[in-house]
Amino acid sequence: MTSIVTSMSTAQIAALSTKQIAALATSDIAALSTTQAGVLSTAQIAALSTSDVVSLSTAAIAAFNASQLKALGADDVASLASSQVAALSSTQVTAFSTAQIAAMTTSQVGALAGNMSTAQINVLSTTQVAGVSTTTMAALSSAQLAAISTKDIAALSTAQLGAVSTTNLASLTTAQITAMTTAQVGALAASMSTTQIGALTTTQAAGLSTTVIGSLGTAQLQAISTKDIAALSTAQAAGLSTTVLGNLTTAQLKAIETKDIAAMSTTQLGALTTTQIGTLATAQLAALSSTQVGSLGAKLSTGQISALTTTQVAGVSTTTMAALSTAQLAAISTKDIAALSTAQLGSLGTASVAALSTTQISVLSTTQVGTLQANLTTGQIAALSTTQVTGLNAASLSTAQLQAIETKDISSLVTAQLSALTTGQVGSLTTGQVAAMKYSQINSLVSNFTSNQIGALTTTQTANLTTTLINGLTTTQLQAISTKDIAALTTAQVAGMSTTALTSLSTTQIKSMETADIAALTTTQAAAMTLSQVTSLTTSQVGALKYAQVSALGTNLSTGQIGLLTTTQISGIATTVLAALSTSQVAAIITKDIAALTTAQVSALTTSQIAVLSTSQVNALSKTQVGSMTSAQLGQLSTTQIPYLNV
Repeated sequence: MTSIVTSMSTAQIAALSTKQIAALATSDIAALSTTQAGVLSTAQIAALSTSDVVSLSTAAIAAFNASQLKALGADDVASLASSQVAALSSTQVTAFSTAQIAAMTTSQVGALAGNMSTAQINVLSTTQVAGVSTTTMAALSSAQLAAISTKDIAALSTAQLGAVSTTNLASLTTAQITAMTTAQVGALAASMSTTQIGALTTTQAAGLSTTVIGSLGTAQLQAISTKDIAALSTAQAAGLSTTVLGNLTTAQLKAIETKDIAAMSTTQLGALTTTQIGTLATAQLAALSSTQVGSLGAKLSTGQISALTTTQVAGVSTTTMAALSTAQLAAISTKDIAALSTAQLGSLGTASVAALSTTQISVLSTTQVGTLQANLTTGQIAALSTTQVTGLNAASLSTAQLQAIETKDISSLVTAQLSALTTGQVGSLTTGQVAAMKYSQINSLVSNFTSNQIGALTTTQTANLTTTLINGLTTTQLQAISTKDIAALTTAQVAGMSTTALTSLSTTQIKSMETADIAALTTTQAAAMTLSQVTSLTTSQVGALKYAQVSALGTNLSTGQIGLLTTTQISGIATTVLAALSTSQVAAIITKDIAALTTAQVSALTTSQIAVLSTSQVNALSKTQVGSMTSAQLGQLSTTQIPYLNV
């Protein structure tokens, strides 16, 4: 039978019915020549059994046209030997229907894939695709790659995908990319386009290793969506290189979750640019430790600095503090300023300290104030509270700073601070400051006061000066005491004045003394008073003098003052003092006072004094007084005076 088939013409072969064809033995089919096989109709081919098809020579299969190939059953196609499949041309391969393609084995697909159409590629099963060799994968066109279904893409091994060129990888659609496993994405990421990177799902992004992320170019890195950035794990964030972080966009940085920001090292954060740091949200900053904040340092915006917690600010290094701009320093909240250490504050320069607002200054502790003192402006000094002022090292204050202390605060300075002031510093205190001081402060400084400062003392301050301090004042200082303050002196103060201090007072000051104070003067003080001081005594003051004082003042009293003396005062004058009065002074004694003189006083009058007595004064002498007069005194009386004697 075989010999008969091989001897048949192509016309005879073509004329065979499907039954006749089906009745032929497999060996007969196998004996068909290429020419004979080439004339088989689609119906005849469809009538062949699978065994018949398999028996066809590779040459016969290779001679089939598209219609003939399409006539093969699915089982027939699946049964084709590798040699038969290998003999097919690309035109023949594309002739297979999707049903035939779907029936192929993995080895057949592997052999034919490079010649398949995009439609055929698309219908392959995951099993079939998984069988494609890396060589074949590398040979696939971009169109063929793009035709692989999303379910099949996910079935490809990393080796298969790794065989695809970068150029062809770019043809993969975003749908194919999103269908990939995290392992596949990790293997391909470095070769993906920015569009493909941007299409990654949050799960895929979360599966990228830090090594893979680090291998991405700047454009690829910046193509990662913000939602994917937000999906990064804490471990991923902590593992990002400084280069990667430096290439992230501000939007990407802002998308990093707070827990991930908190996991970053100071090296990572320190590598961020000022622009990048400026975009960090308040919540992100709040998640940072004090050490992390310190690494950001001078790159923080004023708004960010004002949002820091006291703990965060307390962790800023002195180097970073010194590098902060005046605007940044001014942005530190009052609660944070109060938390700064003396070391941090000590790192600030003159301009930096000057940038601190009075509100910020007002919350500093006394220790902090002391640390900043050298660079505090007069405005800042003036803003200090009464408590803060006690933290100043007074001896180190400049004149301007010292004068800037408000009057309400000056009274808070303690003795140790005041005693440390130099004479020059004391002299620079304003009169307003002096007037605001407590008397205990005044007592510690008054010896170094200028005349203006002395003149600014209040009556209360003056009234509380010790006699030792008063007696220690210079003539200039003493004469600077105002008349109201002189009047405010206590009798004890006046009585305790040294003769030097008393005689240094001006006549105006003497006149301003209260009568009680004048009456308190000792005879030693009275005796030491200058002529001008004595003659400046007012009528009231003279009237307040005790006879011992009058006796001490003696010859310095003016004739007018002599005339003001009371009988008690005149009778107390010592005979020696009375005898030393000038004739004009004696002539000024009023008649009632003449009558009050003791016989001893009358006997002590000199003949010159007797000679100037007026007839009224002579007439005022009692018989007893006249009887006490010596013959010399009587012999001095003139003929005018004698008739007025009471004998």
